[in-house]
Amino acid sequence: MLLPATTLKRCFEVLGYEACDSGVPESGYEKIALYADATGEWQHAAKLENDGEWSSKLGSIEDIKHSSEHCFRGSVYGEVICYMRRRI
Repeated sequence: MLLPATTLKRCFEVLGYEACDSGVPESGYEKIALYADATGEWQHAAKLENDGEWSSKLGSIEDIKHSSEHCFRGSVYGEVICYMRRRI
């Protein structure tokens, strides 16, 4: 059983992240996107890299880079339900 998305959000808050409005790059911050399915269970997280692309770890598959945080829409990874940022 996966964690509720609210629990995952709280875990990132403990690491110094705060909720923010978007995945648009902001000087001085690193950003993540959290994904949940229709039932509200956490499914995935992605990190915004310095080059403006997003990176993800897909289970035992190697890390991937993708140009949009919305590339998983309609998949088992769910939808973006929260953006978070942490001061660098």
